[in-house]
Amino acid sequence: LLTTGKSQEEEIEAHEIIGNKVIEALRLQEDKAALEKGLKDLNTIGERELALILEAVFPEEASAIAQNILSSRISEGIIQDYAQLQQEAGIGQEIISTLESQTFLGSLAVLSKETVGPQVGHDLRKKATQAVIWALIGMLIYIGIRFKFAYGVAAILTLAHDVLITLSIFSLTNREINLPVIAAMLTIVGYSLNDTIVIFVRVRDNLRILRKHEFERILDTSINQTLGRTVITSATTFLTVLALFLFGGEVINDFAFTMIIGVVTGTYSSIYQSCPLLYYWNKTFKPKKGMGK
Repeated sequence: LLTTGKSQEEEIEAHEIIGNKVIEALRLQEDKAALEKGLKDLNTIGERELALILEAVFPEEASAIAQNILSSRISEGIIQDYAQLQQEAGIGQEIISTLESQTFLGSLAVLSKETVGPQVGHDLRKKATQAVIWALIGMLIYIGIRFKFAYGVAAILTLAHDVLITLSIFSLTNREINLPVIAAMLTIVGYSLNDTIVIFVRVRDNLRILRKHEFERILDTSINQTLGRTVITSATTFLTVLALFLFGGEVINDFAFTMIIGVVTGTYSSIYQSCPLLYYWNKTFKPKKGMGK
């Protein structure tokens, strides 16, 4: 859906209004009383509006002073005292007097306001999809060179399964897909591939050692030989991400939730899917020859 520049500006303005309403709802009663008197909140005021206040007294330096004050506010988080501001921002008493007469120190500070509209959301989904696809293609090429093309196909199909299952469960829980989730998806791809590669390395070794055995039996033997390592490694990783999910706080919650799903799906897919896919590839395209021949 294409929108004109005007409609996008209107949409951003609407989001700005919503953001301001949220800020107003969080204000204390004394802050609202100060606003009704016509004073400006120094902890939420923007650089342009602050410069307009200072222009009446300092027309040439207003913009630089405003920028200096806001930089101090960002570094400290919130301005609690005018004397402290004077010391930290390095401004004179005349500026402080002007601020004291036209502003007040509110109980909350706005460090930044960000608007994520439909276009940004679309770009985020597009870039996330591209990141996963290119990661899968890169791994297919690497495994094809390091092992054989059939191994690469089996590994990529296994990874695609892990990503799709994770996205499906994530969608069912109505969670937001953000940058930490994308990072978790790529981590899942790498983690699941690691388990699969361990099994494939053992398959390749057993093809040399057990030349007289059927390919199906070699796959089964390879899985059994690596099963303990796969389960123990996945169990320790699962406990770690579970701890992050339970005690890591809201910021990392989506990342940990995605990793929990990915570790579980990656473990069982490496055991139950990678080798069967390799077997059916061998059966379909090389019915008379083993993978090691």
